Amino acid sequence: MMETLLHGSIGYDIIERLRMRKTMELTRKTDPQIFDAFATKQDSIHYSKLSFWGEFESTNGYDAEYWSFKEEQEIVATLVLLKKKSIFGTFWYIPNGPAMDVFDQDLTEKVLTMIKDEALKDGAMFVRIDSNIPRLQHDNKGDVVESGFNNEFVTGYYEKAGFKHTGYNYGYSGYLFSRFTYVLDLEKEFDQLVEQIAMNVRNLYKKNLRRGVSVHDAGRDDLHYLVKYGKELSDKLEFKPKSLSFFQRLYDLAKEHAVYRLCVADLSVAKENIQTERTTLYASIAKVEANPRKAGFVKEVRRQIEDLDKEERDLDELIRKNGNNIVLGAALYLLAGDRSYNIYTYTNKEFPSFHATISFHVETIKAFREKGIRHYDFVGVSGSLDPKDPYFGLQDFKRKFGGDFVENLGEFYFKPKPKQARLYDRTMVYRRKFERKSYSIFVKLKRKRRAVQ
Repeated sequence: MMETLLHGSIGYDIIERLRMRKTMELTRKTDPQIFDAFATKQDSIHYSKLSFWGEFESTNGYDAEYWSFKEEQEIVATLVLLKKKSIFGTFWYIPNGPAMDVFDQDLTEKVLTMIKDEALKDGAMFVRIDSNIPRLQHDNKGDVVESGFNNEFVTGYYEKAGFKHTGYNYGYSGYLFSRFTYVLDLEKEFDQLVEQIAMNVRNLYKKNLRRGVSVHDAGRDDLHYLVKYGKELSDKLEFKPKSLSFFQRLYDLAKEHAVYRLCVADLSVAKENIQTERTTLYASIAKVEANPRKAGFVKEVRRQIEDLDKEERDLDELIRKNGNNIVLGAALYLLAGDRSYNIYTYTNKEFPSFHATISFHVETIKAFREKGIRHYDFVGVSGSLDPKDPYFGLQDFKRKFGGDFVENLGEFYFKPKPKQARLYDRTMVYRRKFERKSYSIFVKLKRKRRAVQ
C-alpha cells in the first residue's frame, strides 16, 4: 500500500511488471554508429530518431543526447533527446518518441518511467514526445476502416506512465511533425504502382515524359534552386523561407541519408514530340475526313491540333528566353532504414504547365524502389476530410498516388514544472504570431515597392 502511494498514478500493477523485467541500464551518450544501427532496424524508425537529426538540431540551438537502454548488455530502445534553455527553464523534446517495440507494454512503460526520472533529476521544465505510431487504420480517402487495427492502447501506456496526451487533433495544430500523412508501399512492380495513380495525374506524368521532363540526383552546389523556389512560394503565402545555410547544414549532416533531386525539361525534345503528335493527328483526319459520320471526331482532332500549335508557340518563347534546358523544381528527401520522406519540394512558378511535382513523386518512387526503399512518405497532410478545408487540395493530390492515409497518435507531455511550462507555451504562441505577422507585413511592403518601381 505504501509503495502504491509513493508511486502515485503509475500504479501497483505497473510496478510489479517493471520488477519482473530484467534490470535496465541507461546510457545518455551512445556511440552514434551503434545508436543508428539499432534504431534503423526498428519498425518505428523515422529519420528524426537517427543521430544526424540530433547533430542538425544542435545547429539550431538545441543540445542533443543519444540515449540507449540496455537489458543484459543488449540495446532494447534508443531515443534522440533535444534540450533547449529558455528564460522559464530547460525543456526536453524527443522527436517521434523512442525507437523500440512500442507494443511491448512493459518495455514502453519502463523506458518512459526512466525518462521521467531523468527529467526530474535534471530539473527539466517539461518533456515533449510526439509519436509516429499509427492510431487507426484508414482507407485511401481517409475514412476509418471499422475492422482495421486500433493502436490507441499505446496512448494508454504513455498515460499510465504519467505522460498526458494532447488529444487527437487537426494535423496542423501546432505539431512539429504533422499527425497525418500518406505513405505508399513500394512492394508492387513499378508499372503497377503507376497504374494505381489517379488517371488525371497519371496522364499528366505521361505527358511530362513526352515533353522531355526528367528527374535526376543533384548535389550540394545545386541547393540554391531549393532556396530560390522556396522563396517564391514564401512570398506568395507570406511565410519565412529557409536559408541556403539551413539546407547546406542539413545536407552535410544527413550525408547518405539525404537525397537531393532536380526536375528538368529538355524543350527540344518537347518540341520534337509536339511535331510528331501533330503529324499523327493530321494523319488520323486524312483517314476519315471524307466520311460525314466522322465530322465530330474530325472537329475534336482539329481542336487538339490547335492546342498543340499554341503549346509549340509557348515553347518557342520559352526557348527564346531560357534556351533548350530549364529547371522545373528541386526536392530534398531524407532516408531512414527502408523509408523515405519527401520533406521539401519547391517548383519553378514560371512553368506551372509542366506539373513538376508529379514527375518528382513518380520518378523518385521508381528510383527509391530500385534502391530497396519500401515506404515512400509524402510527408504531412491536414487530416481533414472536409473539402472546404484550406489544405484539402494538397491532401487530395497526395491521395491520388494510391498510398495509405496514416494517422499517428500525436503528442504527449510530462510537466514537472507546470507553471513555467504554461508561461513558456503562451510566450511561444505570441512569439510565433508576432513573427508571422511581421514577415507578412515585410512581404506586403516589398510588393508595394516593386509596384511603385
